[in-house]
Amino acid sequence: MEVKEEVVSHDFVEFKDQLITVGRKSIVMSSTDLSAWNSTQIGLPDALNAASSCKGSTVLVGKNGSVITLQGILEDAISLVQQQVGLGSFNDVFCDGQYWTAVGYNRSSEDAGIITSTNGISWKTHEVSGYYYNKVFARNGSWKAAGVNGIVASWSSGASNWGTEEIYEYNYLDLNDIYANDEYWITIGPVLDVAGIFTLFNGESEWSYWQCGYVSRSISYDSVHIDSDSGSIVAVGSAGIAYSTNGSYWEEIPIEYGSYYRGIYSHAGKWIAVGANQKGGLVSISVDGTSWSSQQIGQSKINKVLAEQGLWVTVGNDGQITSSLDGVNWIIHKSTINKYDYQDIVYDTVNHQWIAVGQSGQVFSAVEPAH
Repeated sequence: MEVKEEVVSHDFVEFKDQLITVGRKSIVMSSTDLSAWNSTQIGLPDALNAASSCKGSTVLVGKNGSVITLQGILEDAISLVQQQVGLGSFNDVFCDGQYWTAVGYNRSSEDAGIITSTNGISWKTHEVSGYYYNKVFARNGSWKAAGVNGIVASWSSGASNWGTEEIYEYNYLDLNDIYANDEYWITIGPVLDVAGIFTLFNGESEWSYWQCGYVSRSISYDSVHIDSDSGSIVAVGSAGIAYSTNGSYWEEIPIEYGSYYRGIYSHAGKWIAVGANQKGGLVSISVDGTSWSSQQIGQSKINKVLAEQGLWVTVGNDGQITSSLDGVNWIIHKSTINKYDYQDIVYDTVNHQWIAVGQSGQVFSAVEPAH
């Protein structure tokens, strides 16, 4: 394995076409050759927590009700709509190809909680119980949002209201992530400081519960993903790695003391988990979900990993973005001026554009040539 480091004046993922980044004062920097840069100010006011792309649009959400909708390539400025929907923070956003849904704080009448849209611009606020939702996902027109106190909100596309259920009898459950395929829903989080995984099989009404056996170290699982080909599941967090082929039986893979994971993704027969250890960024790779090899990448925590078009990309703290063609050999794109933390990254398949979001309204994008 090989790790290369490139120190540049702006953050970028290496492509042969246009590259764009947003600076501290919301200055959008774009380039086609990495030497000549153009700047445009778009005025992003608040930290951004999540992004989702579909139908040629990308929606970014964050603190203080911030919702930003980008249609087209950022440099072309085809359409960039910024608005405030409620006063509470949004933690996640997802698009299933028909609807957009953003979820977040729901503690007062001034918070939006859960909002939906058919175009990413005009939003409907839904009245729903539960005061804090972390993640949202959709499968076949069925939506679920995972929140604190073991609350899961559910919605069918186009319905008037969201319903809620408490999936665990105690209020010591904070759900950190949720994912689904055609057979089951998976949600994860700490139960009384012990990592837990909940599975809802299609056709059933009760969630089954599995608890990590490493009680002394198992604080939480933070991210879960289901492989689209095999249906196998991997959940990661400070508890280590949990692997299952069916959502019922789980194999635990412990990790080195002081290490933890923040993100997991599968693509083209590989799993990659990202996080941090006592030395810096941590990247672990597996081809079967049970045997893993790890390496340190950079000196900053890695928060998210994504793979599209044959390229793996990670984003993390201190402005660090890395890329790899095989998941083993990585290039670190290290900025000399931008030290903000990136929380999420998405790929716009229509405009062939990568977009990362993070602190202080930081937006980073890179455009690759159309295929």
